[in-house]
Amino acid sequence: MRKRLIVLLWLGLYVLCLWLAVRAAAEAQQISPGASLRYVQALRSDQVMKARAYAQSEQNEGGIFATFWTENESSVQAAASQRTIQEVCSIGFYGAASAAYAANYLYGTAPGDGDTSQCSVSISLAWDLWGSTDVLGQILTLDPDTENARSYEVCGIFSGNSDRVLYGAGSSDTFRYIELTHISLGNPSQSVQKFIAGSGLEQPDQLLCDAAVAWLLDALTGMPVILLLVGCLWNVLFRIFWNKKQRELMMFIVALLFVCLLPMWLSALPGWLIPNQWGSMAAWSSLVSAAGERLQEWFALWPTARDVHLKVNVLQVIAATLGSIVFAIIAFLAWARPITHTPRNADAVPLRGRYAPHRQ
Repeated sequence: MRKRLIVLLWLGLYVLCLWLAVRAAAEAQQISPGASLRYVQALRSDQVMKARAYAQSEQNEGGIFATFWTENESSVQAAASQRTIQEVCSIGFYGAASAAYAANYLYGTAPGDGDTSQCSVSISLAWDLWGSTDVLGQILTLDPDTENARSYEVCGIFSGNSDRVLYGAGSSDTFRYIELTHISLGNPSQSVQKFIAGSGLEQPDQLLCDAAVAWLLDALTGMPVILLLVGCLWNVLFRIFWNKKQRELMMFIVALLFVCLLPMWLSALPGWLIPNQWGSMAAWSSLVSAAGERLQEWFALWPTARDVHLKVNVLQVIAATLGSIVFAIIAFLAWARPITHTPRNADAVPLRGRYAPHRQ
């Protein structure tokens, strides 16, 4: 009974860590819809219009959608109270709001595509600016007392501990970032380059396939489950097939099953994760090198709010996954008992009579 309670305790910690990892991976997938293009020089209005026209044309066979967005530190003022807050993270978008900044909305919704009259704010900014969450319909002004002052009507409130505002922008606004959604996960680089060539955009100064990062995090959360299932299955089969010949037969069946299921598993992987030549060490080295370069590019990105959020999610997934793996191993070791077999002559009748040893 005591052993069962200990095993259940470790399994409970395993499930808790796995749930935290899955939740963080889901958040990362929500804020990582595709590929992010970053430019040092702001895009011109004609480039934005041409790229949007290409995205809506039949030439865009992949169905890629482009969202243009930018992020700045602005001063924000409530029109009713004239209260002003400095250095607020303001995100302007032209396209899909969720592509520029995905958020969980508590009240209302995000501004629509091309709607330059509305905005949404974080719950932290709502409390700091109005002292309430009942702010739908309130008027907010970005950069007051400047020639670039613009007013918006609050249409939504999203969760967040930082002061942030998400507002709709037009094609004439200044954009430095592009988020491409519905890209091919099998070959994201080729899909992005095809869109850049077709839309006439310049090569970005920085490029991140954040959808691939989210996929890797999602796949990472499955490792503790597979590890625990394989360990339990192996222990059960080892108890059943304790004979040497039976073990050899069992290992052959497991290997055959793995070979049969391998094509199905590979079909679920993105194409960029599958090396062209399995037996070539150069192919594996090239794959690892490419993954390292993508990781280095990701850490070298200019720090936007969504990038910081994604990096926090990555650290949470890695830490929670490692914790679940450790707890899974401990629970398995506590549950599995050493397998011993009684020799066949263990039940032999003890010696009696004159052959039995005399007691002194």
